[in-house]
Amino acid sequence: MADFPPAEKNRCDERGHWYLENGVRAYECRANGVWELWVLTEPS
Repeated sequence: MADFPPAEKNRCDERGHWYLENGVRAYECRANGVWELWVLTEPS
């Protein structure tokens, strides 16, 4: 969904929290060279 530089996990978390406040169910920042922001919108 979005990539952030390796030293900027805080930006990934900030963006994830924004998505939580705007209707997603969960988010995850995954380390993959860059921080990858994944958001989950579908109920499980």
